[in-house]
Amino acid sequence: MIWILANWKTALGIAGTAVFAALLLITTVDRNQWRAAARKANDTLALVKPAQELALAKAQAAIAAKEAYYKEQANAADQNYATAVDDARSATDRYIAAHRVPACPASGAASATPASPQGNSAQGSDGPGTAPYMVAVSPEDVSICTSNTLRLEAGKVWAAGL
Repeated sequence: MIWILANWKTALGIAGTAVFAALLLITTVDRNQWRAAARKANDTLALVKPAQELALAKAQAAIAAKEAYYKEQANAADQNYATAVDDARSATDRYIAAHRVPACPASGAASATPASPQGNSAQGSDGPGTAPYMVAVSPEDVSICTSNTLRLEAGKVWAAGL
């Protein structure tokens, strides 16, 4: 202990050198571990890149298959609509002809017994054209409603198939 007091500068130099050597050793070990970790990460990355390319190819193939399925479903819905629209239009024309109400006279007063398409008239004062809640719809509007209904039903069938 007396030697340390007598040579405190030398003892302080030895202690400082020992601390510096320990820090240098720790830093070297840490740096070497970092290099090993970096090499391992590069090796893993080299394995991941081909797997990413394979996964991308599989995903694109799956997307293309799903799009083809959707396009097939849409084409089938379009064909079903095209076949149904002719039947619906003829049914609409028959409905319009069967339920046609003659136009009101120029004065705006409705006849008490309007004529039906079959030639006989409606019975009573409460027949077509006299009810306060009756709404007249043009044949064009009925056709538009029929077309829209068919289109929406085809879309519903298509969406249900997804």
